Amino acid sequence: MSFLEDISRMTMVRALVSPCHPVLRCSLGGMDLYVQAFHSGGTHDLFYTDPTIIKAFKNYLSHVIPRYAHNPAVLGWELGNDLRCSSTFPASSTCNTTVISKWVADICERSISHFG
Repeated sequence: MSFLEDISRMTMVRALVSPCHPVLRCSLGGMDLYVQAFHSGGTHDLFYTDPTIIKAFKNYLSHVIPRYAHNPAVLGWELGNDLRCSSTFPASSTCNTTVISKWVADICERSISHFG
């Protein structure tokens, strides 16, 4: 992060930070790994609807985001990539854009967030 801060000071460029979990890494399918960890065999959209998974993800974010919340190099947070009902796991028949939009509203609250 110090490199990012140095670049930010010199160029006034700000970053969107992706707070990937060190174990449930985004590059390895972070959302699906949360589902697998809490509901083996579950559908991808449980990430958006299951209270246990949402609580675990919010708990993780509550440790990462405050650490850098006032860092001048940080513009906002990328909290997901290609949010959709299915991924490497299938979707349930009840998943739709409303389900995902509600998740985004609940997670983001008042911060600048991006979903790639």
